[in-house]
Amino acid sequence: MTLTSPPDQLSPSPASDETSDAPTRGGLSPTISLVLLGLVVATGVVLRFWAPSPMWLDEAISVDIARLPVGDIGSALRQDGHPPLYYVLLHGWMAIFGTGDGAVRALTGLVSVATLPLMWAAGRRLGGRTTAVMALALLASSPFAVRYATEARMYALMTLMGLAGYLAVLRALERPRLVRLALVALLTTAMLLTHYWGAWLVATAVLLVGLAAWRRPEERSAPLRVVTALVVGGLPALAWLPSAAYQAARTGTPWARSVEPFDAAFDTLLDFGGGKWVGGRLLVPLLGGAVLLALLARPVGRWRLDVDLRTVPGVRPEVALFAGPLLLGLGAAVATASAFQPRYAAGILPFLLLAVAVGISRLPQPWIRRGVLAAVVLASLAGSVRSATEQRTQGGEVADALNGSARAVDVVAYCPDQLRPSVERELGAGARPEALTYPSGSPPGRIDWVDYTDRIDASDPATFVDEALAQVGDGGRVWLVYAEDYRGFGDDCEEIRRGFERELGPGDEVVTDKKASYEEHVLQRFEPR
Repeated sequence: MTLTSPPDQLSPSPASDETSDAPTRGGLSPTISLVLLGLVVATGVVLRFWAPSPMWLDEAISVDIARLPVGDIGSALRQDGHPPLYYVLLHGWMAIFGTGDGAVRALTGLVSVATLPLMWAAGRRLGGRTTAVMALALLASSPFAVRYATEARMYALMTLMGLAGYLAVLRALERPRLVRLALVALLTTAMLLTHYWGAWLVATAVLLVGLAAWRRPEERSAPLRVVTALVVGGLPALAWLPSAAYQAARTGTPWARSVEPFDAAFDTLLDFGGGKWVGGRLLVPLLGGAVLLALLARPVGRWRLDVDLRTVPGVRPEVALFAGPLLLGLGAAVATASAFQPRYAAGILPFLLLAVAVGISRLPQPWIRRGVLAAVVLASLAGSVRSATEQRTQGGEVADALNGSARAVDVVAYCPDQLRPSVERELGAGARPEALTYPSGSPPGRIDWVDYTDRIDASDPATFVDEALAQVGDGGRVWLVYAEDYRGFGDDCEEIRRGFERELGPGDEVVTDKKASYEEHVLQRFEPR
């Protein structure tokens, strides 16, 4: 089944290999397909559980919040800025499997692996076996999917629910039974309680299904029931609305810059391709070109494509499910001067890759299809290795140095406080030195984002230095963990470093910042005078 039937309407129309594979006959042979698919999927699955780096800030915060009693998670999230579902799931997972890096990240790894058979099913319904093979290979090798499969955050869950919701809607449009409609509603609730960007995907789905009901009144019953299920699924999420309103008013994203829509859209494609490296930049035109082929072209001969600027049937809804949430989300970010990160778009990744699979399948020559698919998959796998092995934080290096040398009479000063959670997670269980953060007020393993910019503005570097020195015990040392260029801090952290140097003399740089690390730390040790 596809989401469209001419003229570009949402309605159930089951597809079969005989009809949907027609544009791709003569493509990948069964043997090549199986070998390619097996290798790619096996490699992708392994990479989804391979993350040698310690947890960076966001992951450490997730674990610290999720380890709280379930009843306390909601209040903790008022300081953080996210809905609660992922944290509740992680709480239960850690109760069974523990809080080690590998154990915690295994949850998102398994979630990401569970998405793969759903991608096969979506590709099969959209374009038959050949499209299913390509779609599965693209998702299995996706560097974006691998990155968030190896990160203790909610983004892999958003990818799973976006694809599961898509399939649930298709099945409900075919036959709107109560069980199928209930599944649509349940997935809608889950998505809205996992990440706020889920609202843009749900809104786009409502618009598409509603448009189908309006354009084909004689077949209105099923679409209207699905729209009702989507709306009903949004009702339980209203219970979280007071917390969401508080977060919007008080937490925000003080580390982010204002949104430039074109740059944000390009950065999303770049991140879907693995980030700002040569392979990621190569994948952007390949992915974009394949989507254009899927939208505008159909093969009409061995070397010819028929291009229709009005678009051709096949992937209009899938492209809408990718572009619609992105446009709505970016528009809201611009209107409210809030932030955007490409990872927010995790829920719409499958729809881009489905369109790419269809676009590649429409290339007229089998060897061209094989070559383009191979180029995309190989570049994606290279990006996936890079994503999985990337050094995400130097917090582990700092913790190793402190575990080996810091004493209870010492003081560890953090500027900004955002450097502490990744270090705190790696510190040993023995006696720890006193720790201070700039600005003050955040719990050891988390950041209190409430009125964060105002708290920075109200803080004074000289006062912070004096407070740290006052807490040093006899013969104790000061350990300064700092980084420059954090948004909102100006040169406060540099002022703090210079303040310690004035009082204690030049310090020894124990850990030097590594530009290749996503989250850089510098550790400086000041001996007592």
